[in-house]
Amino acid sequence: MPDDREIRSIYNEVKAHTEKSVPVDRSIVSAEERLRQEFLEVWRNYLRIKSQGYSLRDRLAFLRKIYSSFSGTVVDISIVTTEISSVEKELQFSEKDKDFNVRFNLGLRKYKSGQYPESLEIWEALFKDFPDHPTLKEYILQTRKELSARISFLSTNAAKEFQKGNWLEAVRNWELVVELDPQNNAVKNRLAETKRILKSDYDTALNLYKQGLYGKAIEKWQEILNKYPNYPGVNAAIAKASDDLSSARRPARLDAAEKFFEQAERHFAGKNFFAGVETLRKIIEIDPQNTRAKDRIDSVTRTLAKNAEELYNKNSYFESHELWGVLVKINPSDRKAREMLNLCMRNFEESQNKYIVQGENAFNSGNYVLALENFKKVLQVAPNNKKIIDMLVESYLAQGIVYYRTERLDEAISEWDNALKLSPNNEKAKAYRTRAVTKKETLRRLKNE
Repeated sequence: MPDDREIRSIYNEVKAHTEKSVPVDRSIVSAEERLRQEFLEVWRNYLRIKSQGYSLRDRLAFLRKIYSSFSGTVVDISIVTTEISSVEKELQFSEKDKDFNVRFNLGLRKYKSGQYPESLEIWEALFKDFPDHPTLKEYILQTRKELSARISFLSTNAAKEFQKGNWLEAVRNWELVVELDPQNNAVKNRLAETKRILKSDYDTALNLYKQGLYGKAIEKWQEILNKYPNYPGVNAAIAKASDDLSSARRPARLDAAEKFFEQAERHFAGKNFFAGVETLRKIIEIDPQNTRAKDRIDSVTRTLAKNAEELYNKNSYFESHELWGVLVKINPSDRKAREMLNLCMRNFEESQNKYIVQGENAFNSGNYVLALENFKKVLQVAPNNKKIIDMLVESYLAQGIVYYRTERLDEAISEWDNALKLSPNNEKAKAYRTRAVTKKETLRRLKNE
């Protein structure tokens, strides 16, 4: 490319001769021709790098250098300005596509790691910028579906754990729900109330300790740990109370141990295995040589593992998940229990989706009995799933109509009663039932006449 000063010098020389209105010297004409030849050579160089696939930014830099060199000369550079405009537009679209891919892939990584709210936030913002993207809306809908299913599962599991007295697991599940759904005030209130009760129980145990009732204080604190393992301050308080209890007479320790045995067996009878094991461990704290307590803990954990494996092999993933969860609570370092816990969760979610699909297919094909069987399986583990409740109601209504048309009126009425149990204000179920009852009564009168 020619030097800028050389081009400017040639241009000024041509301009000066023109202004004097004298015939242009051949040297001037040659200079102009040389300038045009230089431009053509440079332009051929640009076309070559364009054909070789140079980046848009490199091409744009080259074009701007051409423009800077030949602007204001006798050379017509309109082709350069047109090309600059074209490359700038192409670069703008390229940058926009790159931005889309970066943000979309970030959302995809969040989705795959189970961070549904973050993924949803990224994709919804992206959808505002790219509303016509062919698949982005599908990703958003799928993420919302996964998020709703996850919240439903955690809420159901939290309620079950709380009912069984496993408050720590309930609190953990509720806290996960709040992370996924920060506006869920009902769950926030449950968390606050649960923590208030735990604090009140802790203070009650502390008062017993101050009265010298070490055994009762330990029992009360143990009750807290049964519900909420590692509750702040409880382990240290039990250790202190146990030391005080150990300094008492041996018969007193034996009496406390026997009471713990009785309490542990009550927990086992009520299927609160973690609470029972934790109670037996307190016996070992009081009496480290107590082989009876150690043997009982080993027996319980072996039985739990055996039952959990049998349930898993029967595809009862939710029930198996519960038992593996107990084993993880009993021994957090149990690697097999943790692996099986995660495996049960994945298989449970897959089987739940399978039952939903099977139920919908059966319903659409008119096999309402099979549809009911599949939807009932889902409802057992997700009792608050509104979609499944609605599908069950529709299946009951449809199967009732089948019975009604074949004069099986009692069975039709039963199906519609089932629908009303799930949806008490369902007008169709009420109307169908009334019609069936009326027809049944009419047939009875005709038979008696």
